[in-house]
Amino acid sequence: MADPVTSVKDVFERHIPSRLQAKPDVVAKIGAVYQFNIAGPEGGTWSVDCTRPGGSVQAGPAPQAKCTV
Repeated sequence: MADPVTSVKDVFERHIPSRLQAKPDVVAKIGAVYQFNIAGPEGGTWSVDCTRPGGSVQAGPAPQAKCTV
């Protein structure tokens, strides 16, 4: 059974990093930086960097984002 998602922060701090680590070949093929602006009381801004080996996720904006969602 998959781990339940408890918050938006949980998705970006736990779920996305584990998926990036599980699929480094996909991360390398993506090769871009994404910024996610999530509205609402538990929202925030996160960046997912697939230009780094294995990818990385950080809280805050991504100055070099190729796509903002």
